[in-house]
Amino acid sequence: MKIAWDPPRVKYEPREAFMPTREELTALIHAASKPFATFLQVALDTGARCGEICKLQWIDINTEKNAISINDAEKNSRNRTIKVKEKTIAMINALSKKYDPYIFNPNPDTARTKFCNLRNRLATVHKNPRFRQIKLHTFRHWFATEKLRQTKQLEHVQYLLGHKSIVNTERYTHMANFDSMQYYSAVAKTEKERCQLIEDGWTFVESSEGISYYRKPK
Repeated sequence: MKIAWDPPRVKYEPREAFMPTREELTALIHAASKPFATFLQVALDTGARCGEICKLQWIDINTEKNAISINDAEKNSRNRTIKVKEKTIAMINALSKKYDPYIFNPNPDTARTKFCNLRNRLATVHKNPRFRQIKLHTFRHWFATEKLRQTKQLEHVQYLLGHKSIVNTERYTHMANFDSMQYYSAVAKTEKERCQLIEDGWTFVESSEGISYYRKPK
């Protein structure tokens, strides 16, 4: 209709994501039923989205390497494989195959409803209103921040989250507290020693005169 219109210019500043403590997330896992506790443990160990965990299949679990493959990434993200704790794999293997070929109920709305009821119950029992601020996606925020704090490697965290653009990963940098980090250190001179340190969770720092230096958070 040839009406002149000048679109308003708005400077949008996203709100800071709520960051719970590890103890609060652990309390949620311990208070949940066995299947849902496993679901939350996977979220804590992989940083995967709710829908990605719901679509996990038994073939995505590598028991020998303690790894979980995210093969149905959401939001146009990349698929990836993440090494997890042996405890997490054991919890998964102890589940029944009620939803075979899926590990969990493939309906993400069911998981969100369960979590909402769980967090409200804990907020009442522990008289801690902070529980009501925790969402399933909060596990992803906590995972990303913790991995960035441990490794200080943005590209590695980008892979773990499945981000195609590192810009999406960079928003976690201001949430990670680097000042309080303390590390153990280790050196490797042979290929066998390097492989062993990597398998034990050590992070490569640099090499000098044939010696590789690694570190691990205390």
